[in-house]
Amino acid sequence: MKQVNILKKLLYISRMMAETRDLDPLLEYAMQVGVDLVRAERGFLVLKNEDGSLDIWVGQDWKGDPIPNPERYLSHAIVQDVIATGESLLLADAMEDPGYQHNDSVMELGLKSVICVPLITRGDVMGAILVENRSARNNFEEQDLSPLEYFASQAAVDPECAPAARPGRPGGKAHRGIGRSQPAAQA
Repeated sequence: MKQVNILKKLLYISRMMAETRDLDPLLEYAMQVGVDLVRAERGFLVLKNEDGSLDIWVGQDWKGDPIPNPERYLSHAIVQDVIATGESLLLADAMEDPGYQHNDSVMELGLKSVICVPLITRGDVMGAILVENRSARNNFEEQDLSPLEYFASQAAVDPECAPAARPGRPGGKAHRGIGRSQPAAQA
């Protein structure tokens, strides 16, 4: 039954993505569905700018509320690694993972369960979606990757058509930049 509900949500998002040009509310809703799909506490949709800097397009908690100052609550290192490799990442306990256990942002945020998937359009990585849980290890499973990767493929709209991927957000909303990308060891 869980699979049927996931498929229904993904189908609905796909239809909405095909029918709308107003991406702000749609991506916010889609991020909430992504958080719900994997039982995450927080979710972030991050886009890469031409100069390599990253902008947080959506940052929400499990209730769908926006996260104030989301750049303070996001592991830049994990997002930058996924954008650099173009590969999804599932961490059962980021603070114990050999690749991240010494990373400042992971340790300061107290990250445990993390999934981060790339947003890929026309073969180019344009950003990433990161969902996380700080209160439980092993909150996510391998089977959680597929729906989130599908969701990411729907959110990775064509940059020529999507104002989300262009400088300056629609409606005069300010970007929430997190600065120029740095190697993971420096983040």
